[in-house]
Amino acid sequence: MRVTPDMEIGEVLRINEYMIDAFTLISDSFEPLKNPTLTLMSDRITVAQAAHIGKMPLTEALYALNLTAGEDEKRLRCELALSDCADIEAPRREFASQAARAT
Repeated sequence: MRVTPDMEIGEVLRINEYMIDAFTLISDSFEPLKNPTLTLMSDRITVAQAAHIGKMPLTEALYALNLTAGEDEKRLRCELALSDCADIEAPRREFASQAARAT
């Protein structure tokens, strides 16, 4: 199963028994997820929100979670590289566009 930014943490945790370890590797702030009572509250938080809480880039969090979920590592690395390029290129194009208008 593919982990997406809008998936709730509880849904991700149900993928397999290793997902909770992936969250705690992303950030120590997810250590409380090992408490069954707090795990019940995890259906209210999305992966995107969790990455923000853990102060980790969303792309890196998705990489770690999808790898743990059993997705192909090579494909994930390619997607991560493309995402990084897209994240860099968009501001660069906007800056070039603004510079062209200023001249």
